[in-house]
Amino acid sequence: MSKKDTTARARKVREQELKARRSRAEQEHYTQRIVLIVAGLGFVVAVLILAYALLNDYVVVPEQSITTVDGTGIKTKDFQERVRTERWFKANEIQNYALVVGVDQAVQQYSNDILALREPSLFGGQVLDDMELQVLLEKEAKKRGIEIDRAAIDSAVDQYIASYLITQLTPTPSPSATDPTTPTSTPLITSTASNTPTITNTPTETIQPTAEGCTADQTDCATVTPLPTNTPTETPSPTLEQTYTPTPSDTPVAPDDIRSTVTKLENSFYGDAKDVAKIDRDAVRDIFTLRALRAALLEDVTKDESTQEVWVNARHILIQVPEDPSRVFTQDTCNSEEWAPYKQQAEQVLAALNAGEPFAALAQAVSDDGSGANGGGLGWSASGGYVPEFKAAVDTADIGAIVGPVCSQFGFHVIQVMERELRDISASQLQQNKSTAYQTWETDLVSNADIQRRDNWEDRTPSDPSYSDLLGNVFG
Repeated sequence: MSKKDTTARARKVREQELKARRSRAEQEHYTQRIVLIVAGLGFVVAVLILAYALLNDYVVVPEQSITTVDGTGIKTKDFQERVRTERWFKANEIQNYALVVGVDQAVQQYSNDILALREPSLFGGQVLDDMELQVLLEKEAKKRGIEIDRAAIDSAVDQYIASYLITQLTPTPSPSATDPTTPTSTPLITSTASNTPTITNTPTETIQPTAEGCTADQTDCATVTPLPTNTPTETPSPTLEQTYTPTPSDTPVAPDDIRSTVTKLENSFYGDAKDVAKIDRDAVRDIFTLRALRAALLEDVTKDESTQEVWVNARHILIQVPEDPSRVFTQDTCNSEEWAPYKQQAEQVLAALNAGEPFAALAQAVSDDGSGANGGGLGWSASGGYVPEFKAAVDTADIGAIVGPVCSQFGFHVIQVMERELRDISASQLQQNKSTAYQTWETDLVSNADIQRRDNWEDRTPSDPSYSDLLGNVFG
């Protein structure tokens, strides 16, 4: 082989080796570029996912409606702010009550609220109920031309804040020889019910049938049938809002001093809300907007409430149908085959009375309730205390006429109204009637509304401020 061929072959081998080395380097460089590109893309994707999550959590979700009320949405962020505000507000109220009356009594008074504060979704549901109601009430107020202005809200705030003044402005003199400058604190910040007298019927010897669904040995069953005697008693009746009744002060306080102290307490009140719950004054005041709305609408809704009620002096004979706790009474029940024999007995009683049989004697002989011993006499009673079917009969029956059989959840009544008259209602009873009428109106308003909550609303309910931060130092 010639020298030229050997040299050419060697050069060719070197070129192939160099090319191979260049190819490996290029391949490694290419691979590195791919890895860097993939890593870069992964980083970009991660940033985009994080950005989307942040955007979703802090922009999209807060702006979404958590519920709609007749087409009006309530934003998630507004709901969450309201929950935080209400959690602080309720805890503040419980703490102040505990400071005045003691922890044990506070736990008893606020047991349901304390439980709700421990369960965020339970508390959130209550707040959402209030917010939905507020939307409905705002629409009703606008429809009725009622304006809830700043003054109305200020009045509601002042009423609440003024409750703090009891320990500072209304000292109660101590009966013992103690320092006269040391006041005795009287509870004020409490969710108490206002006492309104209602006419309740106190039986003499008449055994009252109980409401449908109650057993014979049940002692706490409401009495809904006529009663023989009427004794006005003071019955606590919860109003629509909390009421705060300070103990009368023996020492007059100047109005300017009261206003100055209220202002200081309001500033402290709002300051505490900001420090503890990170909520501003407007968020706190929104709670009182609902209170002002309800107070204004109560007056408008019940402005035509009657100031008189029907009273009747009546007697009856009852053919009672055996109680059945599982039975749901309707007017169809009255015509059922099961009740037919009892209806027939009542018709026989009516026929005997129309034939001249003395009412009292027949009542003593056949009536199935305790009034039979009194000849069926029920005495004077407000007709509103009777079951609806009995009330309708005594309100419309001719005086002296014998009517029936009147079917009620208890059986069949044969009734005679001896006297009937209108009587004025007391101011306290009127207020109770208004409260009851308004509550019925409000319940119907909500039940007839189109309310659509998000399925995952519970997941969006905040749990802050936490229970431990709010009440842990008091109730553990």
